[in-house]
Amino acid sequence: RRSQELEEVARVARFYLALQGCQLGRFEEADAHLAKLGLSARLQDEIWAESCSQHLPQDFFVRVLDGGLPMNLLMGARDALGPESSYWGEHRYDDQEVAFYSHAHNLGQESHVVDQVIEALRPLLAEVAPEVAASVTVAEWWVHQRRPDQWHGHPLHFDTNEQLLRDSRGSFVEHPAVSTVVYLCDDSPRFGPTLVTDQRVGSGAEAGHATVIRPRLGRVLFFD
Repeated sequence: RRSQELEEVARVARFYLALQGCQLGRFEEADAHLAKLGLSARLQDEIWAESCSQHLPQDFFVRVLDGGLPMNLLMGARDALGPESSYWGEHRYDDQEVAFYSHAHNLGQESHVVDQVIEALRPLLAEVAPEVAASVTVAEWWVHQRRPDQWHGHPLHFDTNEQLLRDSRGSFVEHPAVSTVVYLCDDSPRFGPTLVTDQRVGSGAEAGHATVIRPRLGRVLFFD
């Protein structure tokens, strides 16, 4: 039992050493750790270094808009969702027994500051995806926070209908027509940018293209 616990601790430590190696540009060192964990795929060096200058293909839908949201609205959302706000306690965010949850916004309603943000996003969505903007009726939203010690950030994931995924035991996967990120602060040396890839469910570990978006107060990221 003790040896198994030590082995698991060693595996976790090796994983974080590999992650740190990638963040510091020590890629050979990181690959050595990953190989001992039985992992053969990772993000390319250029993504970690943010050094790729290739143009993205037109069918890779990623759009970034700056300055489209009112500053007073952004400040209101930041206050409502800040680390010291009541939102996290009221929703039991740190409760291990609470599964992932999200909120539904019916377009036209503005009962919460986030509802107001979503309504303000509608003309921006019409600029980048007019067909989606004309047909959408409901917006799902959620928010996360990370403590200073959670320097590893947020796991890579697909935006999906989590309830449908669970109910179907993974048989059905439904994605948003367009996903959106609204940045409520500027870039920070502690937390990194947002990575968007063209990887699809069922395509394995392969992704042909990727881009990195740095936070900026009021910046809006759209992708599919």
